Amino acid sequence: MMYLKEMISSINRNIAVSSVMFLLFSFQGIAQNQSNYWAFGDSVGIDFNSAFPSIDTTIIIATDEAAASISDNNGNLLFYVGSAGYDFANSGSYKYVVRNPLDSIMQNGDSLAGNTSMTQGLLILPDPGDSMMYYIFHRNFAIDDFYYSKVDMSANGGLGNVVSLNNLLADSLTEKMHAVKAANGRDWWILKHNSENNNFVLFKLDSFGVHGPFIQSFGVNNTSFSIAGQMIFSNNGDKLLFTGGGSTGFTTLNDFDRCTGLLSNEIVLDSYQGGISPSRYGCSFSPSGHYAYISSFDSIWQYDLLSANIPSTKTLIWSVGNNIRVMGQHMLTPDGKIFIANEKRLNGFDSLCTYLSVINDPDSPGVSCNFTPYSFSLNGRTSRLSLPNMPNYNLGFLENVNCDSILASVEIPMINVKYPVRVYPNPSTGLFHFEMLDQSKIQNLEVVNITGELIFTGNNIKIDLHDFPSGIYFYRVMNQKQNWYFGKLVKE
Repeated sequence: MMYLKEMISSINRNIAVSSVMFLLFSFQGIAQNQSNYWAFGDSVGIDFNSAFPSIDTTIIIATDEAAASISDNNGNLLFYVGSAGYDFANSGSYKYVVRNPLDSIMQNGDSLAGNTSMTQGLLILPDPGDSMMYYIFHRNFAIDDFYYSKVDMSANGGLGNVVSLNNLLADSLTEKMHAVKAANGRDWWILKHNSENNNFVLFKLDSFGVHGPFIQSFGVNNTSFSIAGQMIFSNNGDKLLFTGGGSTGFTTLNDFDRCTGLLSNEIVLDSYQGGISPSRYGCSFSPSGHYAYISSFDSIWQYDLLSANIPSTKTLIWSVGNNIRVMGQHMLTPDGKIFIANEKRLNGFDSLCTYLSVINDPDSPGVSCNFTPYSFSLNGRTSRLSLPNMPNYNLGFLENVNCDSILASVEIPMINVKYPVRVYPNPSTGLFHFEMLDQSKIQNLEVVNITGELIFTGNNIKIDLHDFPSGIYFYRVMNQKQNWYFGKLVKE
C-alpha cells in the first residue's frame, strides 16, 4: 500500500489501460482483488493483500455508517468514499468525499450528495464498458434521493477525477443498497427499496450506462420501520437477505434471478416488535451460501439455508443482553471470514470500540462458526456501525444460460419514483405516449436502442417506432426542473 502511494503519480495511462484490458479479456476466470482494501469508520484502513490483514492508519475518512472503497485487480487501493463528518444532524455532514490512494480529495470529489447516517449509503461499481471508469451510487439523507457519480481513474496521472456528479436516479428510497453481477458476468444489477411501500427498485448498469428504475412490488410490507438495516446478496447472487432497522418489522430471505432481476419465493425468517433490541440491522451469508447470519444491536443468530424449514433453524450464536454495545454492519472478508462493526450506544466509545467482531468459520453450524466478539484490533481506530459496502466483484457468468438481452423480463414501471412518468401503451406495436403526472412539461425525450444508438430526440409527448425492429428500447425524459428519468419501452 505504501509503495503504491509513493509510485501512483508515475502511472502511465496507456500501460494501465492495456494491462487492465488484457486481464479482463484474457483471464476472466481468475479471481480479482477489487475488495482487498477497505476504508471505513473513523479513518480505518484494512489491507487484505497478505496472509494476515494489516491496518493502514493513513486513511482519512469520517463516517458513522456509509463507506465504500475499491481496489484494482492486484489489490491496490484506487479510491474510497465516506461522509464529511460524524454528526448526522449537522448540515456539514450532508455530503460525501472521494479520496484517492494518496488520501487527498480527488478532483471534483468533495461534494457528493449524502450523509454519514445511512446503513448502505454508498456503493462503487466498475464500468462494464470502460476499465478506467467507475460509478459511485449514493443516497442523500435529507430527502431520500438516490444518485450516481462517475470517476475517471485515467485522469491526473492515475489519481482520478469525478467527471460526472450527483446524477439523480430516483427518490423515496431506503438506506438499503446492494449489487450483484448480471447473468452475463459483466453487467450489474443495483437493488434499492422504496421507503413508502413494498416496492423493490432495480437499476441495471451496463456498458451504455444506468437503466431504470424498474419496480417490482414484492413481499411483505417491510417498510414502516425498516429504512435502515442491511440488504445483502449471497456470494453466488441467487439469494437476498433483507433486514429492518427499527422497532418492528420482518427479516426475509428471497430468491433472485440474475437473468431477469426479479425476486421470488420470499421466506419470512422472523418478525419482531418491542423488546430491548428488536431490530435486525446487520446480515450476511457464509461464503458457500449454506448459512445466513442476522444480528440485532445486541444479538446474532444463524440460519441453515439448506434446511427444509429454514426459520426453524434459528440459532442464537451470541448475545450481550443489555443493548449497551451495538453490533453494526456485516461484510464477508476476502479470506472467508465475516467482520462485524461495533459501536457503543449514544456515541460513547471505549477500548472495545476499537475492535471488530469476527465470525471465523461462517460455514460451520451453530456455535462452531467460532464467533469471537471484539477480536480484530483496529489499532486504536473505531468502526462505529460502518464497514465498506461491497458486492462480489469476482462473480462470473451463469453457464448454459442465454439471457444477455437487457431487462427483457423485468416489470415495466408505469409510474416512476419522482416526478412520475407515465408511458402508454407499453408494450406497443409502435406508438408510445409520454405523460408527466405532476403536470410539468417534457423538455427533452431521448430513445436509444439496445446497442446504445440514439434513435429519437425531441420534446414530443408521443413517438412512433413502427419503422423500427421489435425489441427493447430505453428512454430518458427531462422535465422543466432539469431532472432526468429513465425507463424501458417494449416494441412488439
